Amino acid sequence: MITGTVDDGTQENQRRRSRLGRALYILGGCCYQLGEQEEAAAYVERAAKEADSQQERMGYRQYLAHILCESKQYEQAVDVCDQILEEDENYYPAYLIRQEACYELRKGQQVVDDYHRAVGIFAGYYKPYLMAAQVFFYHNQFEDAKGVIDRAKENGVEFSSCLKLYEVKILRNLAGKKEDRELPLKLCGELMKEIEGETDIEDTSEVEFETALLHWDNDEFQEALSHMAEAIRKNAGRMQYRLVRGNIYLDMKKYNEALTEYAGAEEVYRSSPSLYYNRGLCYEGKKMKVQAAENFEKALELQEGYRDACEKLADYYREKYEDQYKRADFDTSIAYISRQIAVTENCYYLVHRGLIYMNAMELDEAIRDFEKALEYVPEDWAAHNNLGCCYKYLGRFEEAIGYFEKAVEYMEDSKSLLPYSNMADCYEALGDYRKAIECYQKDLKLFPDYTSFWKEIGQLYACLGEYDRAEEAYGHTTKMDDYYSRMGDLWFYQGNGKKALHFYKKGIENAAADKKAERQSDLGQAYMDQLQNYPKAAAWLKRAIARTTDHGDLFDYERYLARAYYLMGKYGPAKEHAKAALEHFKQSGEGTEEDYLAYGPYKPAREGVMGWLYLAMGEREKGMELFGQMDRGYRCKGCRYQGCYEKYLFQGWCYEAMGDQENALLMYREAARLNPHSIAVMCALDNLQKRVDRKK
Repeated sequence: MITGTVDDGTQENQRRRSRLGRALYILGGCCYQLGEQEEAAAYVERAAKEADSQQERMGYRQYLAHILCESKQYEQAVDVCDQILEEDENYYPAYLIRQEACYELRKGQQVVDDYHRAVGIFAGYYKPYLMAAQVFFYHNQFEDAKGVIDRAKENGVEFSSCLKLYEVKILRNLAGKKEDRELPLKLCGELMKEIEGETDIEDTSEVEFETALLHWDNDEFQEALSHMAEAIRKNAGRMQYRLVRGNIYLDMKKYNEALTEYAGAEEVYRSSPSLYYNRGLCYEGKKMKVQAAENFEKALELQEGYRDACEKLADYYREKYEDQYKRADFDTSIAYISRQIAVTENCYYLVHRGLIYMNAMELDEAIRDFEKALEYVPEDWAAHNNLGCCYKYLGRFEEAIGYFEKAVEYMEDSKSLLPYSNMADCYEALGDYRKAIECYQKDLKLFPDYTSFWKEIGQLYACLGEYDRAEEAYGHTTKMDDYYSRMGDLWFYQGNGKKALHFYKKGIENAAADKKAERQSDLGQAYMDQLQNYPKAAAWLKRAIARTTDHGDLFDYERYLARAYYLMGKYGPAKEHAKAALEHFKQSGEGTEEDYLAYGPYKPAREGVMGWLYLAMGEREKGMELFGQMDRGYRCKGCRYQGCYEKYLFQGWCYEAMGDQENALLMYREAARLNPHSIAVMCALDNLQKRVDRKK
């Protein structure tokens, strides 16, 4: 009736029309209660236009803004609030509604601005603090979020359950140690009692979830799992909880349980790189490298450069290359780490790529990366150490030592055996054995339980002819597998073959069952290389072959046996065992012969290995060709000599087997120049020289 009244100028008519705004407002309220939000907004908007006073108009507009906000028409709600605040900048409710609408619109700065304005008008209501704290929290600005909480406390605000919950979330993210988590855990306990009654927390399972996260951060895994189970019971459809429970299991190294949780969460999180990355970590922990790589690759499909997925894939393909020697795997490894560097170029990733290059003996590229890494962090000890390694592999030992000294200088409180050990290699190659010993002694101060250093020291004292000190050093290595072989070599140095053999045999007696074949092979090689007693060598190598089924070991033992027969002049058995060695090589999973020979880190040594096999199979030209090229490229990674002495030793053995004593002596002398402390070289040279001298 009121809305249909026509203005006829009478007092009654005027009274009735003055109630029009109120009537429209009531109609709007009724429609809103009936769920007819569009009609409600239309009535209230008309009510505001018909209002007789500013107070009425502002009230109607406030209600209109509320309706629009509740019906998710946030932009329109903001517009209405703006109209209100143009008329009265201190109209408090408009700030509350606009703040909520802007929160839903992800306009974080406006939410924070309205928080400041609202609190400036009235500081005692919790809602503006909650909205601002949420914005700072979701932008990972935890200190700013805590500032909001602290201000609310200073202003005596009565915290709602939801504001308390965000206080817990904020404190959890700021906690650096267990003591910092005591307060949020206490608040969680209070919240669990509060939420039994009326609460403004929409999903009360969050309280259990936050409690679980706090216990997880404390490494209290069982407590964390207990609260996670309760959170999932309260809200089974929230897959975030399954994902996080998977992460807790991952931290516990319970990989199967973690994978079960990730499978449950996959439907919701299939577009999340973290799901696949963490699944990759599970498979990595289970030593299932192929599956791990597949999941890391999936994470990268979803987000380029995600965490260290590129680095992990680079390492996966690097390991494949080091196992099977396929160049394509090396190239893939470099491609992945280069992708990471394209996303984030820094010292760490450049050093990582440099190491991949260096380990493959791609030294120019490695040097380039290490030098570039030092542009980012000039005092990075690892980059200096790795540059030293590159120059060591290049045979530029003095330059290498300079870099290792820098690495030691910049290590400061860090501990690594690398710089001193690498420096020792250089001094040994230069023939300065005492300085090499000093380096290992410095390593022992850092790592007193690292008995391998004593083995190195013992070898260096043996090179100096200080056999008592060598024996004393070896005394620290009695639990090492090759202790008796080392002691045997020490007696060979002193010219006492009988005592040397005694120690080698004692090593076999004391070896664990799975090490006996290796010790028998050591004795066989000693008979072959030191004593040139090839029948005895063959007998012991056959025993080693009989004790193992490992194709990698059998490849080694069969090729040694092939060489023994070849040097005996028994070419039929030599060929037979060379073929057997190659068959075991094929079954060992180490890739093709071509890839094996092309593998940079040990190319010279492998040319020597294959050279002997070709000789034994009757392909003398091919074998000698391989020996001849052993010093044409980079040295082997572990080489500590001035040059490849084995090239000349192998050629010497071949010439001697062919009866060419003159060339054999030339080869032995060159081998002795490059490595004057090789027992095999000394024995070969002495024995042949004696035979030649007896003929004169």
